[in-house]
Amino acid sequence: MYFVKKIFFLTLAMSIILITGYLKIETVIADTTSKASFMYTLQSPAPLFNTVKATDTIVSGTGVAGANVSVTFPNGSIQTITVESDGTWSIPLPTNLILTVGDQLSATHIVGTGASAESLSTISTITVIPNNSGIAQSPTFDTISPNATTIKGTVPSYVSGSSVIVTFPNGTTSQTSVDTNDKFSLSIRSEISLNSKDIISATQIEPDKTISQAVTTSVLSNTNWSLPFTGSDDYKPLLLIIIGLLLTIILLKFSDSKKQK
Repeated sequence: MYFVKKIFFLTLAMSIILITGYLKIETVIADTTSKASFMYTLQSPAPLFNTVKATDTIVSGTGVAGANVSVTFPNGSIQTITVESDGTWSIPLPTNLILTVGDQLSATHIVGTGASAESLSTISTITVIPNNSGIAQSPTFDTISPNATTIKGTVPSYVSGSSVIVTFPNGTTSQTSVDTNDKFSLSIRSEISLNSKDIISATQIEPDKTISQAVTTSVLSNTNWSLPFTGSDDYKPLLLIIIGLLLTIILLKFSDSKKQK
């Protein structure tokens, strides 16, 4: 009888140990599953932007309702907004920031604020596009001579913030602003040397508009004039012939006057 009781209590103790261990394992598994589920929930999709156009004063988009969206602007400033219950968000631009075509903005869902803020999603980006208000007007060049040090020209009408991009024969480009008199002037970099008949092109950029069509001009020949009826610089033989004829006429006239005397 004693032996039977001993076996019973030993079996009971082992059962309690096994049951306790099983419960602990279940708790660990449940806790791990909970954490995994929690982390999955945190990895929400990136917030999305609506179209952003040049000179917009507000940017907007969609995200996870109730979450915070952090938007980074082209000047490096960051602003945070809470997504509305309908999944939309909008945020005004920082003071004195004007968006221009080609600027980029980024956004992410975050938790926390300030230095402790952590991203809970991937980052989405968007590029600012023109507001479709038309195409910029093409500029025109002033005359350009070989070895010129400055490129000058005009645009049809001045627009605040407009500029002209000049492309040189070697493929390099330089940009200069347009002044209030509808003119532009660009100093040629020292490593660029313009030669006779080189081709130069230019386009104009105006705020909120698509870049203008390119216009081209050629550098003048080494001689600033040419004789009529010639389409090239090969005028020297003709010039010599004309000079010879003039000298012949003068000599004939001189000879006739002597005979009359």
